[in-house]
Amino acid sequence: MSTMADVPLLVISPYTSSERRINPSWTIAQLKAKMEPVTGIPPSYQQLSYIPINSQSSTSLEVTDQETTTLSSLLHLEKGAELKIADTRPPGAVENYTDVSAVEKYEMPIEQYEALPSTVLSWKKQKQLGRFDPDLSRREREKLDAQYLEVANAGIEIGKRCRVGGADGDRRGVIKFVGEVDELGGGGVWVGVEYDEPVGKNDGTVRGKKVFECRGSNFGGFVRAARVEVGDFPEKSLEDDEEI
Repeated sequence: MSTMADVPLLVISPYTSSERRINPSWTIAQLKAKMEPVTGIPPSYQQLSYIPINSQSSTSLEVTDQETTTLSSLLHLEKGAELKIADTRPPGAVENYTDVSAVEKYEMPIEQYEALPSTVLSWKKQKQLGRFDPDLSRREREKLDAQYLEVANAGIEIGKRCRVGGADGDRRGVIKFVGEVDELGGGGVWVGVEYDEPVGKNDGTVRGKKVFECRGSNFGGFVRAARVEVGDFPEKSLEDDEEI
């Protein structure tokens, strides 16, 4: 049993970036084995380097005896420092999991979505709101139809984990609201997200109207469905107690 405390590091690979707790007593071989499920890179093809906080220089962790050489014998781990993991496999041997252009996508017919109970759409139908407002023009009604269908096909539902802005932006959180917000300009369907970090623009309130509950200021935001990716995205936090 290790007597050394884990140190949270930012693990960066070509396919992922996340905070992970690393124990200084691990050998290089143990570290690589634990990083395989995190990065998807087999240990024999991992090339490790360590970059301290506020430094541009890196320290290579590639040593001859990886089975007995520990991290603590090579360097002093700092909280928030970077552990970079390069993939040395030839390009043809690497599966491309980020290109979804060839993936067949299921699109729910509008008639099927409209028949579902307990959806935002069915609630608005009961209340005659949004597209079901009798005073709404045909063009506005068709626009809302298309946006709600986009929401349904993307699997966007209240309570689901999501990522906003794609892999580049990578703002993660929980969906707290789906629908129209009269106080926001542009009309149409908005997705309200409570972010894991204070990277939003509000607390779920728009011009004095509380749309959804949020943990605090700058943790909330409203975005269009096209920018929301639903998935099992872990919460981004240096205080994550997850063990690897």
